[in-house]
Amino acid sequence: MSLPPLLPSPRLLWATAGLLALALAAAVLPMIGTAWAVAAAAFALVALLDAAAGLRQTPPEVARAVPNSLALGVRVEVALRAANHSASRVRCELNDLHPASFECDGLPQDLALAPGDRSPQPGPVAHGARVADQQHLPPLLG
Repeated sequence: MSLPPLLPSPRLLWATAGLLALALAAAVLPMIGTAWAVAAAAFALVALLDAAAGLRQTPPEVARAVPNSLALGVRVEVALRAANHSASRVRCELNDLHPASFECDGLPQDLALAPGDRSPQPGPVAHGARVADQQHLPPLLG
C-alpha cells in the first residue's frame, strides 16, 4: 500500500522559513543554538501533526455527467460536481483528465468546500470533438 502524496500546509511552509531564519541566526550567534534546537524539535512535532492531518483528510467525492451517446466530430458537454463529506474544509482544484488531443474549456476550477458542502452545479465543461473508444476513456482526477 502506498501513501498518497502529501503537500505541506501554508502554515508549515511559513514555519520552515522561520526555522531557516533561526538557523542562520544561530550560525552567526552561537549563543542561540539551544533556542534553535528547541525550535527544530517543535517544528518536527508540527510537521508530524500536519502530515497526520493530511493523511486523515478524505478527498471530495466527484461525479461526472456525460451524455449517454457520443457522436464523432461533435463537441460534448461534460458537467463535474464535487461533494465534501469530510469534517473539515477542503480547498482543491477540480480537473478532468482528458486526452491531450481534446479541446477543453473551463478547467481546472478552484473549489473551496465547507464540511458537507457540494460544489455549485457548474456550467458544462466542453470537451473537444474527438472521442476515445470506451476502453481508453480517461479516469477522473480531483
